[in-house]
Amino acid sequence: MRAQFFMDTEIAMKIGRRGRRTPAHPLKPMPWAEADVLARVRRLNLGVLEAVIRSIALGAAEDIEVARRHKELWRAMDAAACARIAGNPVLLMDLRFHDVEWWLWATNKAPRPIRARHAEGNLKIEGATTLTREILVEACITSRSSPLAAKLVFGLKSRVLEVIADLPSSEIDRIAISHHDELQLRWADDAVFWRNLLQAAISGSDDDIAAVHMHSLQLLESE
Repeated sequence: MRAQFFMDTEIAMKIGRRGRRTPAHPLKPMPWAEADVLARVRRLNLGVLEAVIRSIALGAAEDIEVARRHKELWRAMDAAACARIAGNPVLLMDLRFHDVEWWLWATNKAPRPIRARHAEGNLKIEGATTLTREILVEACITSRSSPLAAKLVFGLKSRVLEVIADLPSSEIDRIAISHHDELQLRWADDAVFWRNLLQAAISGSDDDIAAVHMHSLQLLESE
């Protein structure tokens, strides 16, 4: 009986050791084909954050609640903090990407919406025309090459995506000049999101930054 016991024990130990062995050909994660989209959105987010910080420094953001309420956090944002949080997978600026009626009007495909939101209360951004053009160019390119990625990172409604994908460069320039005042911070009424984002950027905590990324995706999904 003892011999059988030790034999069974030895077999169990061998099975356990084998179970812990590293596979001869470990599986490698497949790279995401649209990873370059995230790199481009990161560059846009960096420009967005820098533009907002300049506007706050110039006193041009007093009407924006998240800028006014978290002014000290915005002032603590340096180049390193901006770079840390710019990797957010969703663009941190909005250009009515959920407003189908507005986009149809802006591209001369429909009359002006009756209940159009006025842009007077939006964030006044230095260099807004250039930033609007950069965002539209990237949104147009991504909408054409990878519609699913465009919906994710820009938060585009399907019909808005179709409109933006069809924009010629001349139309992008016209919209950037005529409607740059429509730029606004995404989720500008969500003080908790922006507080967490700014604190994570300043602290540099990987866990906090990852939580902000997840939060932004959840907010996008709930729209």
